[in-house]
Amino acid sequence: DAGSWSQPIAQGTFKSLLALATDSKPKIRKRAQHAVSKLLCAPPAPAVVHPAAGLMAQFVLDSLSNAKADLQVALQTLQMVKQTDMLWPESAFGRLCEALMQLPKLNTPFVTALSFQALETVFSRATESLDEDQFRDILISIIDLKPNTNDPLASEAWLKIIQKGYTTFATISSEACFQSLPDLIDLVFPDIELGKQTTREAATQCIWAMIRDCIPEDKLESSGSERIIKTLTSGLSYRFRESWALIFLLIAAMFQRLGKHAHPSMDALMTEISHMRMEPEFELKTEADAVLGAAVRAMGPEAFLEVLPLNLNADQNKDQVGRAWLLPLMKSHIRNAPLNYFVRAMLPLADGLAARSQQFVSQSRDIEAKVFDALNQQVWSLFGGFCNVPSDVPESFTPELAE
Repeated sequence: DAGSWSQPIAQGTFKSLLALATDSKPKIRKRAQHAVSKLLCAPPAPAVVHPAAGLMAQFVLDSLSNAKADLQVALQTLQMVKQTDMLWPESAFGRLCEALMQLPKLNTPFVTALSFQALETVFSRATESLDEDQFRDILISIIDLKPNTNDPLASEAWLKIIQKGYTTFATISSEACFQSLPDLIDLVFPDIELGKQTTREAATQCIWAMIRDCIPEDKLESSGSERIIKTLTSGLSYRFRESWALIFLLIAAMFQRLGKHAHPSMDALMTEISHMRMEPEFELKTEADAVLGAAVRAMGPEAFLEVLPLNLNADQNKDQVGRAWLLPLMKSHIRNAPLNYFVRAMLPLADGLAARSQQFVSQSRDIEAKVFDALNQQVWSLFGGFCNVPSDVPESFTPELAE
């Protein structure tokens, strides 16, 4: 129980266990670290912070402060911190983070990576120990420690702690978090171009999580969101070619986060992806279709087709670009859309296509007749999506439509 931990014998035993956790023999060290982790992660009721957490904190601080002289003990201590998901004493939390952030200055890649991994574990409980200002100051210090992209081990560890730190900061103060978000995304974004594959994927995951969790509802239409869109648009340049699949994931995430606010701010971006998709040699058609599908879900079919019209009669107007390929794509992504739009726009379009098909039949032009009949069927196939939680059933589902 909690009272037992005030006894010298209990404290002495725990200190001995901590010493074994940095023993030179791997089996002894591993078992001791496991015992420390299991013990501290389950404080006796009603305590929230384990009574021995202060002893653990002091041991860690002493070991890390001597890292330059005894690197091996520091590494073993970091391993223990990494695997111990405990609530640290409030009085020691700031000093612990500061000590961990000093380690990358030793310029030892493995130590740097482990220090970031340990910080990630510590940050998992940070909201219970830090106020907004303290949390922001620690994040700024971590951002200043960004490793060279050519060091994948350190870079990936840094990206994980940034991801964890910022998504946690958003729960403390969404406003303060968003203020620095565009600058941070600008800082991380080049890693998608320049890093090794694992670093590129870690950078993508980091930005994806920040787009999902760090853009507040009242900032969906803001200069900050516009800056993020501009950064994502830069990812479609040729120098990012090897990472376009990852860039598409981020653009789809941005459509999903902005929802209806993606129109008109992401119209140009959507048009550019459509142009890329229509290039005969373009190899990422499936990935591009996923982005455009996200756009349909976000802004709805009416706004989507306002930006990218189908132009199914492009054979009669050579200045138009036909986009019949959008019909099967839209089929699986329309939901919660106004049924009225299908009545106003899609029904007349389907009727016109059916009429042209009959016209070609009468002219014995069987191939053209089949093409326009297929287009008519594809337009009608969209109806199921418009019936998926439509927003205006009482007004638009009239007896005439039912017939």
